[in-house]
Amino acid sequence: MGGNGDGRRPTKRSDTRFYRLGLFASRRRWLILIAWVALLVAAMPFVGKLTTRLSSGGFEVPGSQSDQVAQTVKRDFPQRTEFSSLLVVHSDDLTAQDSDFRDVVETARDNLLKAPGVSAVVDPFASQASSRLISKDGHTVIAEVNLSDDQDQALKHNDELEAAVAEARQGATGIQAELTGPAPFYSAFQDTTTHYL
Repeated sequence: MGGNGDGRRPTKRSDTRFYRLGLFASRRRWLILIAWVALLVAAMPFVGKLTTRLSSGGFEVPGSQSDQVAQTVKRDFPQRTEFSSLLVVHSDDLTAQDSDFRDVVETARDNLLKAPGVSAVVDPFASQASSRLISKDGHTVIAEVNLSDDQDQALKHNDELEAAVAEARQGATGIQAELTGPAPFYSAFQDTTTHYL
């Protein structure tokens, strides 16, 4: 008497759903392949529009519990900046005491304060902040750029912020001024990935 020891008849290989599905796909493999290729070709016109429909750089799901907590923190602690960038100004030859260097920092700060989504820019030359925002050798200065934007808005506005910094360093020889932080990073990442679509 046949069996598998528990009173049930042994399962034949042909009884399983996966076996039947595999058999079905194997017998109609060319038809399935043609259907997939046709589906891919039909989807191609929509690929170009896809990048405008997706958001990038954000991990927030509106309405989720984590988003509700984030909104509560924002409401209860308004002084805390959820999203920010850093302005970094550096020169190998000049220091923060040189007028050309200082002019680039102050112009970049003024330009950023007029840019969309910027709520404040720390003054690195303010007496209480200078010790931690100006390097010991004086060749590098940083300033926190507080944003009122959420992640998606910060990505949309990032090019304007970068342009504001680029304008400040125009004509300044040997002085680098750049923005760093989540928004510039995700913006560069997005530009790189969408370039190949």
